[in-house]
Amino acid sequence: MKAWVLGGVLVLASGVTAHAQEPCSPGKSRQLVSSLTPVTGQSPMWVTTGAGPLVWKGPNDPLSLLWIRDVSVTGSALINGQRRGTAPVKVRFSAPGSTIGVREERYKLDQIGIKPGKVTPQDLQKYSFHRTNVWFSEPGCYELTARVGRQQSLIVVKVDGAAGK
Repeated sequence: MKAWVLGGVLVLASGVTAHAQEPCSPGKSRQLVSSLTPVTGQSPMWVTTGAGPLVWKGPNDPLSLLWIRDVSVTGSALINGQRRGTAPVKVRFSAPGSTIGVREERYKLDQIGIKPGKVTPQDLQKYSFHRTNVWFSEPGCYELTARVGRQQSLIVVKVDGAAGK
């Protein structure tokens, strides 16, 4: 790493590319399951954020995400994430309704999942569905990584700030 002082300003140069200057471009949404809102991602995992954008309420208020897993891909399903930027901050996950209070950086989805209303038997043969609570440290651009066995999906999501904050 090289450092220069220009007019009293310290400038650091390195070979590391900062994500902070890149625009946050969430992946293109598509309709995967007809009874659910559009999803972002690719096999083996997709995520849906619900009917609207993800709106951050505070560091202690989780957002709920629904993960859709391709059941034809075998192996354990692990998710993790971090905020894009020069100092990435880890995302934390837990099961909805968890009374333990543990927020994990690497979260293993259970094998069974849930059955969202109106999901067809045909959809249940192709996909499993998993809801998680997700804690984002602040509004911004986040990369969520979902790995099933040896395959992985990298999903970019934008978390908006609360209106008026």
